[in-house]
Amino acid sequence: FAETVLGYAKNFGICDETAYPFVDSCCIPCKRDLIIPNEVVKIEDYTYIGNSSTEAIKAALINNGPLTSGYMGHAMTLVGYNTIKEGDVISVHNGTGITYNVTINSGDPRIGNVYWIFKNSSRTNAYGCNNGYWYIMFNNPNKMIGPYYITRPYCTIDTSNNMVNCNDSDGDG
Repeated sequence: FAETVLGYAKNFGICDETAYPFVDSCCIPCKRDLIIPNEVVKIEDYTYIGNSSTEAIKAALINNGPLTSGYMGHAMTLVGYNTIKEGDVISVHNGTGITYNVTINSGDPRIGNVYWIFKNSSRTNAYGCNNGYWYIMFNNPNKMIGPYYITRPYCTIDTSNNMVNCNDSDGDG
């Protein structure tokens, strides 16, 4: 799934938000031929990291910024990681498609393990999200989708120097 989207961004580009304003409906068709974007951004390439190593994913985050990832067919942006400590509330993906929230108590054997911080597009506190972020520990790391990082530079129809200024025009963070 992520590879399809990244391939599209590489080959065709992605237009600005104003070309496709958010409408909370399942039934509005996408009419690409009717859209005249103000901006189209293409990525140069993308790289698959895989789930072979927690350290490799951490390094990719540090060296390349946010990653495309997720689980169970739900793509999200992997923005960070942290170490589980007493008092944390995290979601635990048990490897069979079930995710449940847990509060980490004193003596919990998960203390010291890594959890991943995802920016989720669903409602602010839906599905265990905390202000749009989801803290997930995978019992089976192979259940994490991807992750991938985007190779720079980016190119746009409006700029010739490969510099893209990113602005949060709709204020959603």
